[in-house]
Amino acid sequence: MSNETRPAPPSRGLGRAVSLALLCLLAANTAWGGAFIFAGETNGIDLVTHPTGYTGGGGALAVTVCIDPSSVNAADMEIPVRNIVHTWNERAPTTGNLLLGGNNDIPANTVDFESVALHELGHCIGLAHVNLASESGLNDPQANGTKSTDGANNSFESNAGDDFIYGSSDDPRGDDVNLHWFRKSNNNPFTIAATVDSSTYSRLLADLPGGHAFAANADRLVSNLLGVPNSESVMQQGSFLDEDQRRLVHDDVATLQYAMSGIDETAATSDDYVVNLSYGGLNSNCEVVLDFDNAQAGFAACQTSGAFIGATDHVRITAADVFFNTGFNWHFNTTLTAPTSVLFEEAESGSGSGTGVSTSAALSGVDDHLYVASISTVPDVGVSSVTGLGLAWSEAASHCSADGGTGVSLWVASGSPTGDGSVLANLDSSVSNAVIVVTRYSGAAGTPSSVVVGNANGVAGACTGGPNTSSYAFNVSTVGPNARVLGAVAIRNRSHTPGSGFSERAEVDAGNGASAAGVAVEDRSVAAPSTTSVAGSLNARVDWAFAGLAIETPVCSSDGECDDGLFCNGAETCVVGTCQAGTPVVCDDTVPCTDDACNESSDSCDFVANDGNCTDGLFCNGAETCDAALDCQAGTPPPIDDGVACTDDSCDEFGDVIVNTANAANCDDLDECTADSCDQLLGCFNDPIPACNAVPVPATSNWGQALLAAMLLMAGALIVTARRANGAA
Repeated sequence: MSNETRPAPPSRGLGRAVSLALLCLLAANTAWGGAFIFAGETNGIDLVTHPTGYTGGGGALAVTVCIDPSSVNAADMEIPVRNIVHTWNERAPTTGNLLLGGNNDIPANTVDFESVALHELGHCIGLAHVNLASESGLNDPQANGTKSTDGANNSFESNAGDDFIYGSSDDPRGDDVNLHWFRKSNNNPFTIAATVDSSTYSRLLADLPGGHAFAANADRLVSNLLGVPNSESVMQQGSFLDEDQRRLVHDDVATLQYAMSGIDETAATSDDYVVNLSYGGLNSNCEVVLDFDNAQAGFAACQTSGAFIGATDHVRITAADVFFNTGFNWHFNTTLTAPTSVLFEEAESGSGSGTGVSTSAALSGVDDHLYVASISTVPDVGVSSVTGLGLAWSEAASHCSADGGTGVSLWVASGSPTGDGSVLANLDSSVSNAVIVVTRYSGAAGTPSSVVVGNANGVAGACTGGPNTSSYAFNVSTVGPNARVLGAVAIRNRSHTPGSGFSERAEVDAGNGASAAGVAVEDRSVAAPSTTSVAGSLNARVDWAFAGLAIETPVCSSDGECDDGLFCNGAETCVVGTCQAGTPVVCDDTVPCTDDACNESSDSCDFVANDGNCTDGLFCNGAETCDAALDCQAGTPPPIDDGVACTDDSCDEFGDVIVNTANAANCDDLDECTADSCDQLLGCFNDPIPACNAVPVPATSNWGQALLAAMLLMAGALIVTARRANGAA
């Protein structure tokens, strides 16, 4: 069983820090905590404690949880720590969270590390024991009474009441002052109100339901009494062998949500915040660091310090670390229940000059890991390409310093490496000095979600006229959960200090004086979509350049997860954790006159013959048609013959009409005594002319034609003779 203690804190004063240590020891001690750590007679019974970083403003509150890389069990701790970070972030209340014996995967005679770490992390974000615990100086079962002070008589009056259960609602507690925040409506720690704040929760016994004597806590025996067996708050002191307690109950969630209602203890106001824990990997520069250190813990301990937030009953944690003792048979869970997170895995660096620079050591080639190359040169020249690991590299960002003397470039690659290997950056021209850092990340999508560059002139600042400064800060946004932000800064030969919550992965420089080139790379995890300030400082002023990007978790693991259910935009695919748009379906039957279209309802292509695609604009050659197989076909000219012999039949291209014009000449019967005419409907008419005495000459008989010819010759001769006579005269 774990027992905790803390030294008595100093007296409260405005702006004065509160320094406490919550130590899980095997021996009992004579100090106590509260529903919130630091609460009690010395610091105030109404005190509410908040995680690191809260100062009274609302919004997302990021807290990074890491494992000391030097810890003897560092590798074994990773999965359990990732799980507890997710559990506190998820804040999903449940019952039946106690799994004992054959109901869990914990070997007999071992202590579940994940269950104990979940409890200790609760302390490190502000929560205390819900019971009196060993710090009260009491033993079980009296120590299971609900958290309180020892009152005016300086003696805890922990009694079980008529139900013989310590920690239930009928406990007579004398002058003990309750420190446990309970639900006003029912005093049931295995339920939670829809809104958690001072309107629904209280620590004042006057707000208890009728007939209740004291606040009930979420002890396992109380859970049986309330009809929810095998349930217990993870903040209840006590860890047993072969026991799985890896999930929160309602009381755990409600207490943290009460703190998140802010300074005014009223939900949905401007000072509300949301705690976003993130796993920072093997790193000692985080808000909460877990380590095995027998000098710091007899069993398990969260050591914290805090400071009041102005003149309020609210405290924020200023430092928190968890320690475990190696002298126990710990069981480390190997099943990851937390969602995928972007994790730092490796960094290699190198320096050089001329037209290229490469890492001095090989990086491990791992499928679907993201590789980020950060390159800086003096003078500032472009990076023409990056090669290595058999991957295709692409430039993500590049920028100059504010006076143009140096710069930084980021290149990324992912996929399936051909093996381990170094990485080479090829430069546009020869340089005095160049440096490179390549970092590798697991759980990462293949494409950064956002990129930011800048220098002392600001975001995407100009490359001239800027000052030399010794610090930087740029905002980089993430769009998904459990992402990571990376910053690379060209530092020449300055020393670099990463920003709060960031881990420096590598720092390398080459050369001296004005020709020196250097780069530092830092990153940190980001639990929820937000904007993070990527910041750092240098030991002296210099012309620096910055490039940062967001590394997201994969949104897919298979093509099916990317399918948008549409046919015509193509089949979406999952490429290194990122959904890629499909290639739109091309509907083309190679027949020019058909209208080709993709039919979303039938998931097929339609090819519809369209005569309009064949028309040549002419009327008289007929209407062209589209054959779905043979393409455009010539039209049949419209018939122009109206069946009337005397009409002139034609097609009018300008009027797009057939013209049938009556023409009397077509009816001439060569008879002078007939009137010839053409009726457009009835044809020719040769009507006799009255009193016409012309000698009928049958034009169609042989003798008539001969006679007519003779008469014409005679007439012609007479005319010639007359003309000659006139000429002689």
